[in-house]
Amino acid sequence: VVVVVVVVVVEEEEVVVQGCTDPDATNYDPNATVDDGSCEYCDCDSSHLQVQIVNVLQPTGTNSDGKILATGVSPEPGFDPSLVTTTVTDVFGTEVDPNFLPVGTYQITVTEPICGCTDTRTIELIGIEVDNPDDTGGGSFIGGWTGTIFD
Repeated sequence: VVVVVVVVVVEEEEVVVQGCTDPDATNYDPNATVDDGSCEYCDCDSSHLQVQIVNVLQPTGTNSDGKILATGVSPEPGFDPSLVTTTVTDVFGTEVDPNFLPVGTYQITVTEPICGCTDTRTIELIGIEVDNPDDTGGGSFIGGWTGTIFD
């Protein structure tokens, strides 16, 4: 009786996936096995993120009916303004609702979520006079609004 034993060794070939292999990069690919030099890194100094004041509603009299509408803009390719977070804080650093603001000074901060880059502007709402102090109908968005934006 002759017993023949045949051993076949099959080596699996490693699949090469090119991409960014640096976990600190914004475009890190956990599936990449070969770094192709495509890694991108955050640089907030050159992100060009800016606060854009879209519109301002001045408060009327002593009412808290002023509003600030702002967003973040950037000329960077692929920038998505819908991902930007906008916060408004008062002079004490307390976050406030930008839809119910009395006369005062406010800081508007926009933050983009990928790198955490921010930009800040300060705006002063000085209000508009109303003829009837009992009129609480609110102000109106005005094109030539009066106020100060500080850079």
